[in-house]
Amino acid sequence: MISSEVHTGTREASYDGRQKALTERVPGATLSLMRATDLVRFGVCLERIGATPDQRRAIPWTQILDAGDIRWPVFEAVLNDMKNPSS
Repeated sequence: MISSEVHTGTREASYDGRQKALTERVPGATLSLMRATDLVRFGVCLERIGATPDQRRAIPWTQILDAGDIRWPVFEAVLNDMKNPSS
């Protein structure tokens, strides 16, 4: 789910409640929740660092989405890895 803001109570309670409802409907499914502003910010940062097509293809989307309740620091860590690749 990508949204500007989706809350039912606190963010944590909103995520936990939605994850529970999804798991009841689709056992084993994981909800990925991110703010649209964080996704847009990530895209803008990719442009600013001049990410190459190969770098963009290498973005670990599975790792990002597996975070579940995705917050800016998840994207920031990916950007840092792109700027400072280990040899």
